[in-house]
Amino acid sequence: MPVSDKYHLGLRLRQFQYELKEAVEKNEKVVLSTPTGSGKTFSLLLSKHSVGLYPILELLNDQYRSLTSLFENQGLIPANKGDNYTIYEVNNEVVGIFKVSQTLCKGKLDECILDIKVDRKVVLTTPDTFHLYNELLAKPGYVALSLMSGTSELPVGSVTRREIVNKLKHFVGLFKGDLVFVDEFHLYDPYQLRSLIITLKILKKIHDHEFSLVLSSATPSKENVVRVERELAYKFKEIRAEGGGGDVIRGDTKVEVIEVEAKGETKLSRFVSAGDAVPGLIRKGLLDRVYEKLKAEKLKGIIVVDKVGQALEVAKAIYERFGIRPVCKTSIVGDFCGDDDTFVVGSSAITQGVDYPNVYYGLIARFFGEAAIQAFGRVGRKMKECEVHLVVPRGGVKEVPSREISYDEFVKWVRENYPKISEVRVGEEVDSFREELLVNSAVLVYKRLTGHQLGLEKLPDKRYYLGDVDSLKLLYYFRYTGPSVRYKFGGSEGEADLSTVMRNFSFEVKGDVFYLSLGGRKGVVAKCSQDALKNLVGMVVSKRFLEEMLGCSFEDEDGNQLRLGDQLFLVLKDVDYCDRLVSMARAIGVKNDDEYCLVFY
Repeated sequence: MPVSDKYHLGLRLRQFQYELKEAVEKNEKVVLSTPTGSGKTFSLLLSKHSVGLYPILELLNDQYRSLTSLFENQGLIPANKGDNYTIYEVNNEVVGIFKVSQTLCKGKLDECILDIKVDRKVVLTTPDTFHLYNELLAKPGYVALSLMSGTSELPVGSVTRREIVNKLKHFVGLFKGDLVFVDEFHLYDPYQLRSLIITLKILKKIHDHEFSLVLSSATPSKENVVRVERELAYKFKEIRAEGGGGDVIRGDTKVEVIEVEAKGETKLSRFVSAGDAVPGLIRKGLLDRVYEKLKAEKLKGIIVVDKVGQALEVAKAIYERFGIRPVCKTSIVGDFCGDDDTFVVGSSAITQGVDYPNVYYGLIARFFGEAAIQAFGRVGRKMKECEVHLVVPRGGVKEVPSREISYDEFVKWVRENYPKISEVRVGEEVDSFREELLVNSAVLVYKRLTGHQLGLEKLPDKRYYLGDVDSLKLLYYFRYTGPSVRYKFGGSEGEADLSTVMRNFSFEVKGDVFYLSLGGRKGVVAKCSQDALKNLVGMVVSKRFLEEMLGCSFEDEDGNQLRLGDQLFLVLKDVDYCDRLVSMARAIGVKNDDEYCLVFY
C-alpha cells in the first residue's frame, strides 16, 4: 500500500486514507475499493462524527476491537470505559468509540445512548438499529402500523413523554454523522440492501441531514452501487488502493483449489453441499502437514464453511485427527469445540467477524463469491507468505490459473466462478410496502421529536398484509431467518432461529424443544389448502392468520405436528425459486405441493 506524508491522530496515513479524508471533508459520496486488511476501519476516525454500518453484529464487534486495539497498541489507556463504549485522549482530543445495536442495547438502553461529550465520535451500529427508537414510544409489540394509527399518547410506563423525547433526540443524533461508512458492502443481499437504503432515506429526507457516504468493499458490486445512486439521487466517485507502495498488507499467497463431489441440481446448491466434504478431507490427512507447521511456528489456521452443522463436523474431524478441540465461532457450539486456537472453525455469518493475528493458513468452502473473498482476506495479514485451500464442487469452476496472478485477477476469477449474493431475491413489490411502513413510522417519530408535520408516504392500493396488527412487531428489518425455537444439542441448550436449525441439523421435537443431532438435515413443512393459498400469493400473512383463519398447521418431515412461535410469511408460488429458498432454509414448503412455499419474512 502506498503511504502519504500526512498524519492523523499520530498515525501516518496511507495514500487512499488521505484521499478519503479530503473527500469526506468535501461531503462527497465515495466507493472505497481496497483489499481486506488494508486499513479501511481506520477511515472511521477521519471525521468528527462517523457512523459505521455493519451487516451483522459479529463484524460490528470485530471493528470495535480493531479500533480500540489501534489506540492500545500506541500505549494509550482508556480514560473511560463501559460495556459498549471506550473513551481515549489522543493528541489533546477526546475520542469516543460507541457500540449501539438492538441486541447490545437490550436492557442497557441508557448506556447505549449515554451522552458523553467527546471531540471525535465513532458510532458502530447495524442498519436496523436506527429503528430501535420506535420501541421507545410504545409497549413492546407496537411498531409500524400502531404508530401509523395516529394515537397521540401511547403508554410507556413510568417514563414521562418529555424524557422519552429527549432520549429519542439524542438517540437519533447518534446516527447523524458527518460520515456514514457502510462497511463490507459486498455482503448485502438485495433484501438487506433495501433495508440499508431505507435507513439512508430516513436520514436524508426526513431528518434533512446531509453526510458524506462511503460504500466500502474489497469487491464492490457495481449493480448495488447503481441502485443506491438511483434511489438516493447520489453520484459516487471511486477511491482505490493500488499496490506497490511502502506498507505490507499481505505477502505471497499460495492458493490451491480442491474439487469435490457435490450434490444438487443448481450451481448454488452444489456449492452449498461442497462444504459437506471438508470433514472427510481432514480425516484423510489434508491438514497434517499444515498442523505441524502451525504448532511449530506458533501460527494459526482458519476453516470457514457456510453452515453451522458443517463447522461442527469439522471440529469433530479435527478432534479425531489431532486430539484437540478447536475454537468454534458458531451460533451453536458442539461438544468437540474448545479453546485450542491452532485452528479456528466458523460458519458463514460468524466468521465474517474473526480477526486473529498470525493466520498463516485458510481452508475455505463458501458458496457466495463475495463471502469467499471476505474469508480469504482474513488469511496472511502482514505476513510474508501464507496458504489457502479453496473447496469447490467438481466441474463448478472454469480453468484454474496455474501461474502467479494479482489480487485483482484473483477477485475477478472468483466473481466469474462462484454464485453471487445478488441472486437471492424475494418479494420486490412487498419490499416496497415494507419500506413505506418503516418510512411512515419514522415520519411520525420525527413529528414527536420536533412538532413538525411531514406528509406520510401513500400506501399502495393493493393490500399486502393479512393478520393481526400485533404481529407486525415481527416485521424483520434486515434479515429473514424464521421463528426462534428452543434447542438442546449435546451438552448445550439455548435458542436459535428455525432457519439455522433446518439448514444444519436433524432433530426430534419433544414438547417445544428441538433435540438436535449432526448428520443430515431435517425440514419443516406447512399443511395448508392450496385453494386457500392461491388467493394469497405475493402477500405477507401472519402465522396466526394461517392457523386460525385457514386451518394450516406445521409438521416435521415425519408428519409430527409442531408448535412454532410467531412469524410472518410471504406466500410464494414458483417451483424453481421455492426450491432454492427451501434448500437455503429461508422458507418452508407446503405439504404435497412443489409450487408453493412460505418465505420467512
